[in-house]
Amino acid sequence: MTRAWTLTVSSRRAATLWEGEAERLLALLQAVSTSVAAEYGEPLAWRSDGMSEALWSKVDAIAAHLSQERLRDDAGAVLPRSGASSIVQGYRTSSATSVANATFTAGASGIFPPFHCGVDFYEGATGGRFRPLPDNPVDWLVDLLLTGITAINGTSGRIVSTDLLDELIDARDGGSFEVGSVTYLPPGRDPGPLPPSLSVHHRPTGAVVVADLHADPAAVVPDLLALDDALRT
Repeated sequence: MTRAWTLTVSSRRAATLWEGEAERLLALLQAVSTSVAAEYGEPLAWRSDGMSEALWSKVDAIAAHLSQERLRDDAGAVLPRSGASSIVQGYRTSSATSVANATFTAGASGIFPPFHCGVDFYEGATGGRFRPLPDNPVDWLVDLLLTGITAINGTSGRIVSTDLLDELIDARDGGSFEVGSVTYLPPGRDPGPLPPSLSVHHRPTGAVVVADLHADPAAVVPDLLALDDALRT
């Protein structure tokens, strides 16, 4: 199985259907591409089956795609409030295969956030893939998350390694959580005093909490879940 680490951003702020959702999806893809270019020297080109890189750069084409990808039941009827869901792959110019994968839902309502996207960054030493999460500069990871949050007018977000995600899922026993290796700190939310395994990083666009990226994932789980509880109160 290909190893990856994941940037996840969500927004509970509604946007117009489907142009508004297309605009923030495009803004996110462009922001991620620019961030990758700053650290890795090459941007990401986004494309998928049936949609070229050129189409993924146009709001109207993305809006039409979202409208077509609305979730439906077995009879083909559009499911109310569930929005549209799809996938787009990211390529580097030096790679023949995708090195990133963005899975998103847009236009949802009710219990679902209107916009949610997870971008997987595939790890590997060849083919234009990415370093393991701990081998990336902390400042770049902080900026990557905050850039993604800003692009979608987001309300929550995180970057998490596969190993840490598995440990958090096991510890929560199926319950939800919004923390990770790098966790967005929403405005006005005070996590209180933090243990040595966690540190706050501030930028003009916001703040994030970064866990010790080189620690055993299981060792930081209790502190992260305590942070998750604090951010929910």
